[in-house]
Amino acid sequence: VQAAEKELADRAAAHARRAAAKAAASATTELSPEALAALAQKAKYEEAWTKLERTDPKMRELRLAQVRARAMAEYRPLFWRLGFTPEQSERASDLIVEDARRLLERQAEGAAESDANEAPADCIAAFRDRFGSAAADRFAEFERTRFPRFFVTMLSARTHFLDEPYTGQQAEQLVEIVANHWAAGAAERSRANEQDGAAFRRRLDWDAVLAQAGTVLSPTQLQGLRGMAAQARLDTQLAAAKNEVAVPK
Repeated sequence: VQAAEKELADRAAAHARRAAAKAAASATTELSPEALAALAQKAKYEEAWTKLERTDPKMRELRLAQVRARAMAEYRPLFWRLGFTPEQSERASDLIVEDARRLLERQAEGAAESDANEAPADCIAAFRDRFGSAAADRFAEFERTRFPRFFVTMLSARTHFLDEPYTGQQAEQLVEIVANHWAAGAAERSRANEQDGAAFRRRLDWDAVLAQAGTVLSPTQLQGLRGMAAQARLDTQLAAAKNEVAVPK
């Protein structure tokens, strides 16, 4: 059984290495006219969908229901560390949902990205009024690392079958490294939007992340992170092409 498990792990590790190499090679590939046309169609669809989400009341309520369900799961570790009762956790989730509602309303009114970025500060202030300064400070720190932690969790899952999976200490160190080299934008910070892994990767200073991560990760572990960096370059290329075809000539 152990031999079979080792063989499976070796195959998974080899697959991860091939995927990283393929992503690195793809990052330098020019897009074909067919691909650009497909991106143009996707851009039109996404624009119409975004408009519907922001202006249709039923769609907005569905999005807020999604935010509430995610909040109860995503913030559960924070609520547990704060010693919240189930009732307090529910009240805290209410604040998070109201934060998302304010942002959706601002977006429906045509708020700029910089204006939408103010929403987390509003929620932290409401959290302080309801639960006190100490709890609000913990909440603010959780917010600061929320998306970096999601990113590291996703990366850790992808590299689980490598010969050297992350230790708990390495994961925490990587969260801090990513948080310190991330240019957060409203699309990523907003609870009213899906967690966009591609947008997150594009906003990382990968040179700085890789340099600092090299001090806490082994060469094998760092290989997976380099694969993510290559994927980010491809994400950037695709985003640029999509913006180009989306803008009327």
